[in-house]
Amino acid sequence: MKVFFGLENRQGRQKYQYSDLWSPEATTDKKGYYEVDHLPQLWDSTGWTVKVMADGYSWPLKHFKSEGLLGEKRVDIELLLTGITVKGTVVDNYGNPLADRMIRVQPDRSYGNIVPSSSETNAEGKFRAENCAIAEKLRVEAVLSYNNNRQNFVYYPDVTTEVFIEEDKFEYEVELVATLPEITIEVEVVDPNNNPLPYFPVEVSAESGVISRNWQEQMNFYQRTDEDGRCTFTNVPEMEKLLLKLCGDCDVFGDTSRDTHLAGVAQAYGQMEKLELPIMITRGQKEYKVQARIPLRLNQDSPLGTDQNP
Repeated sequence: MKVFFGLENRQGRQKYQYSDLWSPEATTDKKGYYEVDHLPQLWDSTGWTVKVMADGYSWPLKHFKSEGLLGEKRVDIELLLTGITVKGTVVDNYGNPLADRMIRVQPDRSYGNIVPSSSETNAEGKFRAENCAIAEKLRVEAVLSYNNNRQNFVYYPDVTTEVFIEEDKFEYEVELVATLPEITIEVEVVDPNNNPLPYFPVEVSAESGVISRNWQEQMNFYQRTDEDGRCTFTNVPEMEKLLLKLCGDCDVFGDTSRDTHLAGVAQAYGQMEKLELPIMITRGQKEYKVQARIPLRLNQDSPLGTDQNP
């Protein structure tokens, strides 16, 4: 089996392809031992990734950071046999099949970081993921919140389910049901004296982070209020821990230097506190109206010229 080394960035994501700088790899011997030498001496806390690729086994990724100059490091890796097949269907809450969606199947984190087995739904929303790891349970995820540059893409929150593995059973079937985003949120942004705040940046987000960046941008989940301090978000997903984020001096996707009405806005609104406002979702309710009152920082006056009431 092959063992590969690579570098990470500070967030733990792969920064370089293995061939960008060098191609360190090794082959295990009959006892499973491997050794890679002549690696470059790099700075303290350099992130490293060790990947093992072996037929008939899962492909684990082991991460570690160097402590000072890396002289010698022992990295032991335990492999899982593969052989489980997970098949099923992905539909929304109206029964519509979701085609061309990525499916990932992998053990939970207690087994470490393992490259998931993958599949993609067909026109009928069906998928089949083969050669999945043999573990006590598998996590099946439909990746619905990321658009890989497909046109007419409908976003949904990602959906997951678990499969509990039984002895001598190697095929499992699941159904993943996603909820179509249909919520409308009307937002009014005011200062502590109820004066409207025009062109104030507002963002729809979620504590769990399931609303991807490109979803936010393409569905206009970053907006500025209009001249009356109002804005409306449509096709918002129904999910727990939904948030409105309000940050007066933050940029908004689509802002340009030609937007003359924004001159001085960031400076004026920079005197105001940032606000995260949770949206309490009631099942079945599709429309929400929210007033966001932005507090001023201490000893500051309203950017509209009215002193803050005590």
